[in-house]
Amino acid sequence: MKRNRLFKLDYSMLSSYLGRWSTVLIFAAIILLAGGALLIEGDDIAHMPVAIGVYDLDSAAVHGRLDDLARFVRGKGGGDIGWTYLRDGDDPAGCDFYLMSSLRFASYLEKEELDCSLIVTMAEGRRYSSGVVITKAGGNSSGPRGNGAIFTSPFSPSGFLSPYRAIVDAGIELSPEEVRIDFAGTEERVVFGVLFGAYEFGGISLERLRYFEERDLFGDDEIEIVMRGEPYPEMVLAAGRGGDPRKLSRFTGRFLLLTDRLPVGLGRDLYSIGLSGFAEPRPADMEVMGSLVDLLPSWAKPGGREVPGG
Repeated sequence: MKRNRLFKLDYSMLSSYLGRWSTVLIFAAIILLAGGALLIEGDDIAHMPVAIGVYDLDSAAVHGRLDDLARFVRGKGGGDIGWTYLRDGDDPAGCDFYLMSSLRFASYLEKEELDCSLIVTMAEGRRYSSGVVITKAGGNSSGPRGNGAIFTSPFSPSGFLSPYRAIVDAGIELSPEEVRIDFAGTEERVVFGVLFGAYEFGGISLERLRYFEERDLFGDDEIEIVMRGEPYPEMVLAAGRGGDPRKLSRFTGRFLLLTDRLPVGLGRDLYSIGLSGFAEPRPADMEVMGSLVDLLPSWAKPGGREVPGG
């Protein structure tokens, strides 16, 4: 009887001892699993919030198209994109990435404040966009005079820099002191400004001009291309150098993969605002973008523009 009582006592103590340790181990496992889940969620790109500042694109149509792109990326586990629309005078701060013209980006590249993550393409398979000088069919083709010239934006390589260089390289004087020069803000206004005779010449991206032509914005015999400029990268997705390199790299890789597989409808909608796709930058691309600011006339350089918007 005594031996049985001792056995029961020892067994009871052992059970209590094991029970306490089992409880400790269970709680430890729960804590480890919870911590692991938090780490996985924090590291999982599908749950990653990504802030993208947007320059040089701002209209109701643009907002809707970019929101559609964000929903697609989010739905495919590519991160939770939030767009912030910035004005010309705003510094690139507070966002993970910035969608901007390469001409705007060039000044930050020169100061080593931003890195180019991806190049935005305006036409499928083309990294660069060409600028053209247009006039009303049957009009003057010797250079801007009278009503002067209108360009897309002072920050647009294909909507200003490329056609401007074409005019200058043809030996034609082009400055605010010589002729009237305005910036429209959108490619449509450039076309209408020339069509309605408000401006003698217009500078616009060839890709955007072809897009409008395909959609019958003007007739075949209404607009004439009189000069063609050099092609340049039009826009980039740039990253701030103070961001988490791993986060930036993971998002960029996934984003590039997803935008290579856009649904037809979404791809068409993005193309309508001038975004056809994205490509990784090459050393040669960086050299070209680094040279853009030096190609601008002094009156149009950042911080020294004297030309009003159209």
